[in-house]
Formats: sequence, structure tokens, C-alpha cells
Amino acid sequence: MARFKIMFVLKRQYNKPHHAKRGPDMSEVMEHSHIDTRYQCFRVRNLQREKRLFVSIESNGILVPLEVVRSQQPGSVILLDGFKRYRSAVKLGIYQLPVNVIADSEVDGLLRIIRHNDTSTLSGFEEACFIDHLHTVSQLSISEIALRLDRSVSWVRLRIDMLKSMSDTIREKIISGKFPLRSYMYDLGPVTRVRGNGEKVEQFVKAVSGHNYSTRDIATLSRAFFGGDEMVCEQIRSGNVDWTLRMLKNKSVTQGCGQNTEQETFEKNLHSCLWHFNRLLPLLQSDPDATWLSVPSIREPLERLRGKCSFFLNNLT
Repeated sequence: MARFKIMFVLKRQYNKPHHAKRGPDMSEVMEHSHIDTRYQCFRVRNLQREKRLFVSIESNGILVPLEVVRSQQPGSVILLDGFKRYRSAVKLGIYQLPVNVIADSEVDGLLRIIRHNDTSTLSGFEEACFIDHLHTVSQLSISEIALRLDRSVSWVRLRIDMLKSMSDTIREKIISGKFPLRSYMYDLGPVTRVRGNGEKVEQFVKAVSGHNYSTRDIATLSRAFFGGDEMVCEQIRSGNVDWTLRMLKNKSVTQGCGQNTEQETFEKNLHSCLWHFNRLLPLLQSDPDATWLSVPSIREPLERLRGKCSFFLNNLT
């Protein structure tokens, strides 16, 4: 009974028979059908957080207004922040939603959302989507975006380049919440920048997505997949990801118990070497003439690495 009473109160509060008015907190209240959700595809889904928000709205209503900008269509607004609140409210039958109009144009609204992202409401991927839209659709130059965001040009370019490296499939997996952005940026980012690796990265993301693996598990799988272990690659491509992960974990435990043979120790260190080398290679390939490569703190280790690689390869022949 308590639940039905709450629902009745909420519907009386928000389902008033008009399209927009000023609420007591000075935010407007608008009919959900007048709210354009075109930027929903830029925001990453988090199902657990959305479930918790659903329960909160069911009990207390929408406590924080949605952030919107004016639309060119009279009587409508465009939603920029508050998509989880919007979806939860509509599921609950709450069709009159409180909104704060933060700008009179999309460009100003997008810039404001990015500029005021001090509370980390936007992930790096979501920032990149908005910035890329400002650059490609709104036709703002990279330098103008940097100036209006009070950021460096390299900061803006880094986010645009990150999106360029993603295929449509990978974007969809990240936005849907099936593949964690952190794993893509830190585990797959260095591999993605190696020329010719795009298809292999997409194969890995497709195979691993939707399993609710932790970032540590994904790192374990990616090290083996991109470290040259063909058996692991074949098992992951064929869909035997759970089995492969268990084998890799069991192998790690066995090695950690001091039971590893010389071959296992060699194999483990070889894979680790390949993994770290794959993180360095893209930087060398992107700018082989970079002046910082001649800095003694970098040049000397590189020369030692060259000598050790020659010795290692000569002993294999």
C-alpha cells in the first residue's frame, strides 16, 4: 500500500495538465515527449547504477533536475545530462520532469557540460563524443574548442584521436556498458595504436563483451591474447573465454606456488616482455624522429635493450 501511495503522490506532483511551468525550485517542469534525447548514444550505460536510481526515484521522485538546452523546435528542449533519471521516470509513469535550462544553444550547452565536469559525471569517452560532435558537426576548430574549454590543444586532440581509433562495434560495446572503457584505454589502447591491429582488437572486444569480467580479468586475457599465445587467441575467438580465463588463472596460481619449471618461468617472462614491448612500440612508430628519444635517460636503456635483444636472438639460432 505504501508503494501505491507514493506512486499516486508522484503522479499528482508531475502529471499536471500543462507542458511547461516554473516549479518551486525555479526549474521548469516539462512533458517527457517534449524532451529530445538525441545525445543518449553518447552516454555510457551503467545498469547497476540505473537500478539504484530507479529505486530512489520510485521512493522520492526526481531530486536533481535534468540539464537541457533550448531546441530550435518551439516548446522543446534537448537533454544533455540526466538520461538515467529520464529513463527511470518514464518507466515509473512519471511524465512531467523537472529540468534546468543551462544554455540557449546546443554548442553553448555542450561546452558548459564539458567545462563543468569537475565532479567526473562524464567519462573520458563521453567527453570525447561531445568534443568530436562540436568539431565535426558544429564545425568548431580544435583550437577554438580548446580556448572555450580553457584546455590545451593537445588535450582536445587526444580525445578526438581516441574516438578515431575505435570502430563502430567497439563504441557500441562501450556505450552499452558491455565492455569497460577503462580496459579499452589502459589495456587495449597501446595495442590499438599499432598499425594493423584494429581487426584483432575488435575480435577481442566482441569475444569478451557482456561477460561482466573485472578489469583485472580483462587485463589477464588481453596479455595472453596480444602476447602471441596462439592457443589462447584461438580459444577466445571461438567463444571459450570463460574456460580460457580459468586456465590462465590456474596457471598463475601454480606458478605462484613455486612449482613452475624452467619452461614455465621462461614462458611467463617472455609473455611479460612482449606485453611491455607492445606498449612501447606504438610510441616509436608514431614518431621515430622524436627529439625526446635522444634524452640520456631514454637513449641509454634503449641501447642496452638493443644489445640484449641481439644476444637473445643470436642464442636462438
